[in-house]
Amino acid sequence: QEDVEFFLPALTIVCSCGRSQNKIPKHSDDPCALKNILRDWQVQFLADLGVSETSQFVRIVNKRTSRLARMLLSWRKDHDMKEYRTKSCSVALHIWARTCNAVRKTVQEQNGQSPSRSVLEYQLRQTQRSQPPEQLESVTEDEPLSSLDDG
Repeated sequence: QEDVEFFLPALTIVCSCGRSQNKIPKHSDDPCALKNILRDWQVQFLADLGVSETSQFVRIVNKRTSRLARMLLSWRKDHDMKEYRTKSCSVALHIWARTCNAVRKTVQEQNGQSPSRSVLEYQLRQTQRSQPPEQLESVTEDEPLSSLDDG
């Protein structure tokens, strides 16, 4: 159960009869809000880092997963939570980011919109992962998190 809490987000699941099987979203007006996708502790972790938008989170995960994974490892340790390896933190962050992106894409499609450029760019990057990754400039541990998100 604890591993499920760590790796998976907390989406509301609705069966075909329309009855909710999980909690109702906290912010129904914005289904793409982090609070509607992730668990409370996951949202708190991101908030402590100054990340408040789904698109911002997805961009950071795409650019600096290992650094963010080390931050998650440290944050969990500071909050007396079960510790995981850095690789597990990285996997969890990718699951959260992919879920956030899937929710955004679904909401856009339901609203009759085509997927946004950032969703399409994310999908393109996922297909390019089999190719050698581009060399990104190094970031020191002392550099602020805002440096992770270029826009």
